[in-house]
Amino acid sequence: MNGNTKEIKYSLSREEMIDLLKKYPFLVYRNVFSGEKSHDTLDEDIEYNQWTSWDGSGWEHIWKRYLTYLFIEYDKLNEKAKQDFMILDTKEKFGSFRCYTSFGNEKIFELENKLEMISEWTCIRCGKQPKNSKGQHIIWRTTGWICPYCKDCFRKEISGNDWTKKKERKWQKDWLQQCKEIKNRDFAMWHYANNIKTRISYGDLWDF
Repeated sequence: MNGNTKEIKYSLSREEMIDLLKKYPFLVYRNVFSGEKSHDTLDEDIEYNQWTSWDGSGWEHIWKRYLTYLFIEYDKLNEKAKQDFMILDTKEKFGSFRCYTSFGNEKIFELENKLEMISEWTCIRCGKQPKNSKGQHIIWRTTGWICPYCKDCFRKEISGNDWTKKKERKWQKDWLQQCKEIKNRDFAMWHYANNIKTRISYGDLWDF
């Protein structure tokens, strides 16, 4: 589930995509066991790849922002490491974006953790990062299949359609009442480096 809205915000031309796939081959889908390409043709690689994998979802912009920083770290790797580097999987899990790579270093792991934490405060449908009147980041979460939404998208999600065109049913009112607005007061993340747990705090939630 990627909350796809069918609206691609950051598309590339064919020529730009070819250049990007050539410079960063880990964007091409590959079999995680054999390392062989998943597609037979260049046209398939251009249409279906890691860069386009979240196109149209609310998380498209944070995914592509993450990738631009991953490109910087990839360029620093030695040639052997570049050949072995792969994105194994990306998915929504427990209401946050998860990215798994074949290996990484402290900086790459830090980027992955930032992506996960930022996604928790980003609407999966429209990409908004809403704040309340006090300037605190605020998000609505569904229960069961946990996903983060802005208030408007949350209403649409639990109604199954456009909220404004339907009469509110009792269970929907109850759910809205029970769903608490989560306020961010102290943002921090955890990551592991050299088997030592480290706490890193960031003043700007949205910057990689």
